[in-house]
Amino acid sequence: MQPADDSPIPTPKVSVCIPVFRGADFISDAIESVLAQDFRDFELLIVDDCSGDGTGKIIERYASQDPRIIYKVNDSNLGMVANWNNCLKMARGRYVKFLFQDDIFIFPDSLGKMVRILDAAPDVSLVASCRRVINSYSEVVKDEAFFQSSVTAKGSDIIRYCILKHGNVIGEPSAVLFRKEQAWRGFNGNYRQIVDLEMWFHLLEQGQFNYIVEPLCGFRIHPGQQTRQNIRSLVHLDDFVLLFNEYLPKRYVAIGCLDCMQIRFHQYYNLWKLAGRNIYNRNLALEKIKGYYGATEFIFRLCFYKLYNPVFKFVRARFRQHILRDRH
Repeated sequence: MQPADDSPIPTPKVSVCIPVFRGADFISDAIESVLAQDFRDFELLIVDDCSGDGTGKIIERYASQDPRIIYKVNDSNLGMVANWNNCLKMARGRYVKFLFQDDIFIFPDSLGKMVRILDAAPDVSLVASCRRVINSYSEVVKDEAFFQSSVTAKGSDIIRYCILKHGNVIGEPSAVLFRKEQAWRGFNGNYRQIVDLEMWFHLLEQGQFNYIVEPLCGFRIHPGQQTRQNIRSLVHLDDFVLLFNEYLPKRYVAIGCLDCMQIRFHQYYNLWKLAGRNIYNRNLALEKIKGYYGATEFIFRLCFYKLYNPVFKFVRARFRQHILRDRH
């Protein structure tokens, strides 16, 4: 096993970080997609959060064959967010590229295309690409693009658009590249599901956003994903409440009071609607709704939400047009 703090190779431009936990099923695909990259000036830092399965043996085999692979096992299980921060702390590259254990680079030039953007544009703090959704057998499910063309936009505009869309229009960690010096704060441990989106907001406050419409990474969906488990337990709802509380008051977000009410209520409306279809546990959903609004207030706000929603959708569409019109 190669010690993470005693690598014989020079300081790399990029640290490709794979935080891993019980990743034996797909870790080989992830590693091989990194080693196949045309861009060679990288270290591949793999940090194992005490998997306890066959993951370590697979990684050690690759590490013995390529000195750019640095394999580290945590002394104890840290959990997802702390392990991401451990990767960030140990990364030696100027740029950081996370790749999850389930995911892959699609093309040999995937990493190089993202690196060239940061090299050419010092004011860009976050690069993201369209991602190709794949299944457990690496079969293509669909390409998922949040924009229909490549875009460079103000970071503050993308933050505002994410809030108006009630979600992440940037992508998961496997789909982005950023500068380590701008991410020194680390991922915010107060979040459990949208911890990546909160970090993207932190980075976008420091510069511009560049979106590549070509799919460069493969995002794998399968039943064992932590994301699916978190959504079933409604962790994401608490995270969005926390995110809105932090970012809606910021002056550059510039969202009016009625729109703020609509944004905050949408998560609970969606929860109520999906619980009615038995997609969420109905008792847990009602407990969440009553805990935040109370039954009477929820009904009152539901009426307002439905009346105002056409106006809100118009505001959101106009702002999207603004982003696309001003792209450069």
